[in-house]
Amino acid sequence: EIAGVSADYMEIEYRDGDRLFIPTAQIGRIDKYIGPDEEETRLSKLGGREWETAKSKARASVKQLAENLVEIYRERSQAKGYAFSEDPVWQRQFEDNFAYTETPGQLESIEQIKQDMQSTKIMDRLLLGDVGYGKTEVAMRACFKAVMDSKQVAMLVPTTLLARQHYKNFLARFSGFPVRIEQLSRYTKHPKTVLENLLSGKTDIVIGTHKLLGKNVKFKNLGLLVIDEEQRFGVSHKERIKDMKRDVDVLTLSATPIPRTLEMALTGIRDMSTIDTPPEIRKEVQAYVLPFDWGMVRDAILKELNRGGQVFFVCRRINEMESLAAGIRRAVPADVQPASSSAASIIPASSTAIPLCFNVCTPHSLCRRSAADDFSSIISKSKVKINHLFLFFPKKLLFCAACSKKGPLHQMPCSSPLYRYKDNLS
Repeated sequence: EIAGVSADYMEIEYRDGDRLFIPTAQIGRIDKYIGPDEEETRLSKLGGREWETAKSKARASVKQLAENLVEIYRERSQAKGYAFSEDPVWQRQFEDNFAYTETPGQLESIEQIKQDMQSTKIMDRLLLGDVGYGKTEVAMRACFKAVMDSKQVAMLVPTTLLARQHYKNFLARFSGFPVRIEQLSRYTKHPKTVLENLLSGKTDIVIGTHKLLGKNVKFKNLGLLVIDEEQRFGVSHKERIKDMKRDVDVLTLSATPIPRTLEMALTGIRDMSTIDTPPEIRKEVQAYVLPFDWGMVRDAILKELNRGGQVFFVCRRINEMESLAAGIRRAVPADVQPASSSAASIIPASSTAIPLCFNVCTPHSLCRRSAADDFSSIISKSKVKINHLFLFFPKKLLFCAACSKKGPLHQMPCSSPLYRYKDNLS
């Protein structure tokens, strides 16, 4: 209360206990501080110059970054790159081995990328597409085209899990062709051998994490750089990426590009291809953004169980998983059964989980899988131990690989995955 007038204020604390009260009507003048480590953030003194100095340094750093980017793209626009040859016979054989029918978006993106690679212009293309829309297949064809011209390919990914997943997928997709593929991450058993093979040219394609950005990583003849999920690399990593991008073709894959990357694509600084047509077997995801409410969570879980489906609950932070699990067990106790008993038909009798096979995972534990992959592949490539895997799919569209019987699932534990996806995966 000030001068007999009551109002709501926000109290902001500064160093040495100084406080500033801001009327809630001016809340728009306040922004949340975002830094590398908020717990060790040093408070500024009220009325001091420290904050202004910090902001000035940040502005200068941003300006320098922008100037560096302009210089890099100026060099790339003026320089002439390597013009890849037309598709050889093996390229057509490789593409014919694709087990699925390409979507119109994939075909258009593939054609645009090939035109870039076959020109003397240094390619810098952003490939946009939702998860499961086939960006990896498009990238594989670009990689194969580069290898056919005796060029090396580096695929940069943000996590070891994704590196391992891509590595196995590339090995399976390139089988039958004389292409040597290696992986470089902190789990690589013989990293020195991989580095020697890159320098000597024995390795055609290397898939790795930020280790590919080390100063000791040298290529004999790098021709294509593929970056998956660029938004998840840090500032220091992006500085090294900029150096690698000066004279090689670059293909960036992303479902959620950072604003700077998207703006550069929309303004024409970078080229952009979009895969906006989902595969036949994939249906549009229905997303709902709602305030968190345990009643809503309970209703959603029971609705999914009543239709014979399964639930995968994603938690933001590892340290919140236990409390979230306890909350779900209270909201959907063990004695609550869905209307349809078929929902729990695949749960082993010895399972201690609640009827919906509850298992909480962090977002990065989810794998991007194609519709032809089986449950065992998904489980084996998850970062967390999964006793029961939760996917949204209609049980009537599954079939048993052992007896080819369609319809309700047999009673079996998820540790013996015999089911494969069928048509119209939801």
